[in-house]
Amino acid sequence: MTGFADSLRAEVEDNGVYVTSLYPGYVNTNLSLNALSSDAGTKHGKMDANTSRGINPRVFADKAIRAIFFKERESVIADSIANGLAVPLRNLAPNLIFWLVAKKKKKELKQQQQLLSKQKTE
Repeated sequence: MTGFADSLRAEVEDNGVYVTSLYPGYVNTNLSLNALSSDAGTKHGKMDANTSRGINPRVFADKAIRAIFFKERESVIADSIANGLAVPLRNLAPNLIFWLVAKKKKKELKQQQQLLSKQKTE
């Protein structure tokens, strides 16, 4: 998407059309509550911890509108400095970011498996 936005920006900016790439961190919405689980597509029904700590949707919208209004080419709108650093770090060390995200996902999956295993034994 970043490459597409960069290409589009290069094509249309001379015509007065501006493209802003928004990079959101976690936004506190009902996304995880309404997400479908892998077991027969039932609702997950639980608030993800990262999402619950995320930025308020109105704050996100205000920052997004501001970035578009001021014709910023890119805007990182994140709930924390750590999440906000992911985009610039991706440009400097993409393999590092991939490794960190993969490691976090494996940890979350392991925790889910442990919880399921515990529930089955009870």
